[in-house]
Amino acid sequence: MFDEGLPALQSLIPLRGNPVVELIGVTERGMMNAKITVSSEGGHSSIAKWKHNPIHVLHSALDFIQSHSVVHSTSLPAIDMFKLLVLPAWARENQAFNTLYDFIGIPNLLGILFHRLIPFAAPNLSTSYAVTQFFAGKLDLVNVIPDNTTALINIRVHPADSCQSIKEYLSSKLQEFSITYPSSFSFKLEFPGLQYEPAPITPYRENERKSEYYHKLKDILYKTHRHHSPNSDVLVGPGVMVGGTVS
Repeated sequence: MFDEGLPALQSLIPLRGNPVVELIGVTERGMMNAKITVSSEGGHSSIAKWKHNPIHVLHSALDFIQSHSVVHSTSLPAIDMFKLLVLPAWARENQAFNTLYDFIGIPNLLGILFHRLIPFAAPNLSTSYAVTQFFAGKLDLVNVIPDNTTALINIRVHPADSCQSIKEYLSSKLQEFSITYPSSFSFKLEFPGLQYEPAPITPYRENERKSEYYHKLKDILYKTHRHHSPNSDVLVGPGVMVGGTVS
C-alpha cells in the first residue's frame, strides 16, 4: 500500500541522524461522517444566557466527545513503527529514556511520547475527529441567538475500531453529555454519506502466516536504498495509512 497517507514528510517524526526511511502501509484507517445538531429556543442576544446558547453547547459537546476518545497504544503497527523509527535512537542518547522504557513498557511509553513529542502520532493511536463544517444563525441577524446549530465531523476510523463501534461510541457520549442540559435542548446525531471500514492488517511479523509477501517487499526496498545511499542508515518497516487519496 503506497500512498501519500504515510508519514513521509520531513519533521513529522523526530528521527535522530539522517536515515533513509521507507514505510510499507500494512493497514489503512476507515472513513465516515457524523452530523450533530443541537436545538433550543433561541432568543435575543440582549438577554443571552451562555449555557442556553446552542452554539456554546455544541462546542462543549464536541470537546467532550474528543476528550473521551480511546487511545489504542497497543496497536501493533504503531508499536512496531515506533520501535523502528524512534526507540533505538532515543535509547542510545538518553539513559532516562531507557529507565522509563524498562519501567512502564512499550505501550505506555508509546502513548506518552507519541502524544507529547510526535505530531503525527495521534492518527496511529486513535480514531480522529475533525469538525469540517459548522452551521449556525443567519448572516443578517447578528443580534439573534439561533434556535439550532449543526456540526459536520469527518472521522478517520482506527483499525482497532469499526464504523459501528464509532457510531455506538458517539451515541453513548452524546447521550451522556445531553443529560447535563435541560429538556429545552434536543440533540440529534446522524451519519450521512459513505462509510469505509478500516482495512485489515496485512501480515508482516516474522512467522506470521502470509507475511512472506511483506518481507520480500521489505528486502527489495532495503537493498535498493542501500545501493543508492550506501553511507546512510536504512530503515524499512510497517506503517499505518492515515489518509488515502480517495477519501
